[in-house]
Amino acid sequence: MSTAVLMYHGVGDPAPFGEAHYTFGEEAFDRHLHLLGQGRVVSLDALLEGRAPPGSVVLTFDDGERSVAQRALPLMKARNMVGTLFVTTGWIGTKGYVEGDDLGLLAQEGWTIGTHGVTHRFLSDLGHADLSQELVQSRDALTRILGQPPLHMSLPGGREDHRVLQQVREAGYRSLCTSTVGVNSSPVPDPFRIRRAMMIRSFDEAALGRIIDGDRWFYLTLQTRQRALGLAKRAMGNQRYEQLRALAFGALQRLRRR
Repeated sequence: MSTAVLMYHGVGDPAPFGEAHYTFGEEAFDRHLHLLGQGRVVSLDALLEGRAPPGSVVLTFDDGERSVAQRALPLMKARNMVGTLFVTTGWIGTKGYVEGDDLGLLAQEGWTIGTHGVTHRFLSDLGHADLSQELVQSRDALTRILGQPPLHMSLPGGREDHRVLQQVREAGYRSLCTSTVGVNSSPVPDPFRIRRAMMIRSFDEAALGRIIDGDRWFYLTLQTRQRALGLAKRAMGNQRYEQLRALAFGALQRLRRR
């Protein structure tokens, strides 16, 4: 039994650049924590260093929504849990996103703070100079706030290629969380290819249970869906794919409000 790394975004209302289908209500998120139970959640460092027991879970949050500090942190602290926040540094201090003080508080409470780029642009779309800017400027911004450089990063939109992986290493990061669906052994064989399971609002508690238990058939279903979406992304290109995706999710939200 391996370790599941869960990818959350916000808790409560979505931030301005957030999306409702990645956002859990506070009560729903607390139910997730209850299902996880005491002693099962470990830090990202524990996973990387081989200290994550089989069946453990790592909680990660992408983008840097302020609800993580204001809502997720108190709920997790009450259960002696810590997480990892990957911050889009260009959004720090804007409406709905973390302030520098929030990051200091999370770090003080034992959370890992990593980068998610500066602008949330898809890294595989960028040339060498723009890619370097995303990696280095986000690293330096968090270094100024926290007093030490971040060691971990996650991919905006999960987009990567061999150039991205090479430059992430060259920028001094020690790990990279992907959006590739799967579980991980501890220590992770390749710390620059950490697999995760994206938490979507439509997942019920039974689905969460199957994810954290490493249900092979459930993961196979998620991986099959991801491969199909990957083919669509490559056929359309990232920009066109994201435009159609936004339209589809917008239409779905309007139907739900009727």
